[in-house]
Amino acid sequence: MNKIYLFLCLLLSALLTACYEDKGNYDYHPVNEIQISNIGKEYIRERWQHLSIEPQLKFSLDEKVKMAWRWEIDGKLISEDLNLSYDVAQDVADDPYKCRFTAIYLADSTRFYQEFDLKVVTPYDKGLMVLSEQEGKAMLSFRSEEAEDKEFAKWVYRMENGSYLEGKPLSLEQSWPHDDNILVATSRANYKLDRKILKLLKRYDGSTMLDKDPDFEMKFCLFSDMVQGEDYGCAIGTNGRVYTFREYNDYFSTPSPMPVPDYMMPVFYTTTDFRTNA
Repeated sequence: MNKIYLFLCLLLSALLTACYEDKGNYDYHPVNEIQISNIGKEYIRERWQHLSIEPQLKFSLDEKVKMAWRWEIDGKLISEDLNLSYDVAQDVADDPYKCRFTAIYLADSTRFYQEFDLKVVTPYDKGLMVLSEQEGKAMLSFRSEEAEDKEFAKWVYRMENGSYLEGKPLSLEQSWPHDDNILVATSRANYKLDRKILKLLKRYDGSTMLDKDPDFEMKFCLFSDMVQGEDYGCAIGTNGRVYTFREYNDYFSTPSPMPVPDYMMPVFYTTTDFRTNA
């Protein structure tokens, strides 16, 4: 029994010695740390506005090392250059986008990074919006009150939606009863646009009639006039028919499927001054 105990003590002593010697065999190398500066905590840009950042790097040891770079917005890679030059394509949002610049050692993939926020705001907040005809097409333009150059940004509908407005330009309005949305009327359709980013929310044309009319062509359209209760707006086609918009069903109808008092109906006059009820 004593021999067994002595053997266990010797074995334990050998293991402790091995552990102690192992601690003394580590070969530590100093880390070439990078101090990143010249990147702000937050940047505020309009959509499509340019963002330029030139980070400054300070190495603790050797600066002549092979590096790689990454710029990310919400985890999406947007550039692999040291200096960022980027036209902001992110949508307008209430919360800022989380961004990161990363410096990577190619030798061992060691990474150093700097995080920042990007707040994307609408370029269409305050200013002058114009609907006109250009090159035979309806063109929506906008000039911001806060822009330094005060130049009109042209074709903003196409820029935000990737297509042209169809038809000849008729009217442009902001409908306060309808969530402040922008309403653009052309001879082919009425376009409801988001006020902040001008994205198309709904298109009203012959396909959104109670009785579908694929050849419908609009001569006049106005949404801001109240017609009855929750109904508002009307359109006149080149065929002479008046179409009343019904909000709760979200379509144009003709004639209105519900009887309405005479004084709440839109009234139009012919060239001979004869009164015509819609």
